[in-house]
Order: sequence, then structure tokens, then C-alpha cells
Amino acid sequence: MKLHRNLALGIVEGLQNIFIAKVPLRIELSRLLKLNRKWGSRDRRLLGQILLDCVRWKTTYAHLGNFDEKTTHFNWKLLGVWLLLNDYMLPEWEELGDPKELKKTLPLDKKNTKRTVRHSIPQWLDELGLEAFGEKVWEKELSQQN
Repeated sequence: MKLHRNLALGIVEGLQNIFIAKVPLRIELSRLLKLNRKWGSRDRRLLGQILLDCVRWKTTYAHLGNFDEKTTHFNWKLLGVWLLLNDYMLPEWEELGDPKELKKTLPLDKKNTKRTVRHSIPQWLDELGLEAFGEKVWEKELSQQN
């Protein structure tokens, strides 16, 4: 499948507003949909799905792509990882970087990856969960939540 550039621009703008301006996801999604009434139902669903996944799995995607929030075009690279994980054709857009580099890190090696990356949670939450529940119960709880 293929993602069109105008939809990608909307996704990246949405991620920028969510991560930098701290706009809640639901409000940002509504704003983007109102601004782009010409997008079809499939594009609108895809926009919502990608925004939700990129916000939810930000830590994991950044690990898979081998980049962090200080990386140039961070939101574009999140989108690139999402596209690869969901079997979309990775467009040759400069902002996405080198597709060969992204593909080297996929898929996630669950056995050799930290729990915070596997479940895309902050370190403080992992420490709190371990303290409250113990490792076995906490791991099971995280698996159920995801």
C-alpha cells in the first residue's frame, strides 16, 4: 500500500502538535479532520490509526529506527517505522531518511530488548510497577494492557 504525501504532512503536523505543543490527541485529530475535509474515509481512518500508534509506541518506534527525539525529522522517522511495520511502501522522501537503515532494525528482538522499549513505557512507570507488583505480575500486566 502507499501513503500520499498530503496525508503524511497532516500526520507529521499532528505529531508535532501532540509532542511539542502538548495538544491532546483527540483534539488534534479533530482539528486535522476539520482542516482537511477532502480526505476520504480511508485516509481519515488511517490518519487516526497512525497518530494513535505513533503516540502509543513512540519509545518502541524510536528504538527500532535507532533515533531519538533530538534527531532531525523525528516525527517523519516515526512515520517511516510505522509504514514499515504495517507493510506500506516506504516513499523515497528525504525526511524519512534511508529506508535500508530503517529495515536493518526490524523487527523488534523481544528477548534482548528492555521492558521499557518492548512495552513503550517510561522508565519511571516501569520502576513504579516493579515496586508495586513485582516482576512477574508487572510483566503480565503490561502484556495485558498492550
